[in-house]
Amino acid sequence: MQVKNLEVTAIVLNKVDHKTHRLSLNINFSDGSSLPMEMILEENFNLLIEKLLKQVKNMKKSYEDNDDFLPNISIVNIKNEDDIKEKAPKRLYVLDRRLDTLKQTKHYKDYMNLFSQISTAQDVIYEK
Repeated sequence: MQVKNLEVTAIVLNKVDHKTHRLSLNINFSDGSSLPMEMILEENFNLLIEKLLKQVKNMKKSYEDNDDFLPNISIVNIKNEDDIKEKAPKRLYVLDRRLDTLKQTKHYKDYMNLFSQISTAQDVIYEK
């Protein structure tokens, strides 16, 4: 059985599709590695973070053959999981409000300014 302890240093939003609410994220770890992910922004931000962390754990599992007693079992722990669950939903809420504001904007200049901000910004969802 293998146990991996990871620490997330940052979750960075690279791109957001304002029509489908598809998020392109990059999860950076303390060991210098990063993991690109794509998710759809949902209304329940806490559940979205739970899914994100579960997906990270599944992707970081390794299935290496060795002489261990339980070779195919791998446990992945994220050290700062509680901190992520506390801080990240607030940033996703802000992002959701910005997308709603874009949707409701009627004046073309305001719309283009908001669209430009959302489409080019690399927003930090979580930072240690």
